[in-house]
Amino acid sequence: MNRIPSSYLLVTLRNVTPVDSVAGEIGFGFDVYGKQPIRLRLGLDDARVMLSIVQSFIIESHSNKSSEMASIVVSRIPGAEKV
Repeated sequence: MNRIPSSYLLVTLRNVTPVDSVAGEIGFGFDVYGKQPIRLRLGLDDARVMLSIVQSFIIESHSNKSSEMASIVVSRIPGAEKV
């Protein structure tokens, strides 16, 4: 299992701005415990790459958790699991 290095700040999402089509950017705001919010502007090409990577990692994480779940017989009707 990969661990995120402690040098990365734990933040919560504060806001996402609408796209600035003139500048080709989108803004992200994050709350940092005990500190001022962090506000970032990201170019749309980088935002698309980030979205793709995040989606891929979330899907991978979800499928790994699903495969780790134990299989159980749900039916309680005697002999039903033989069908």
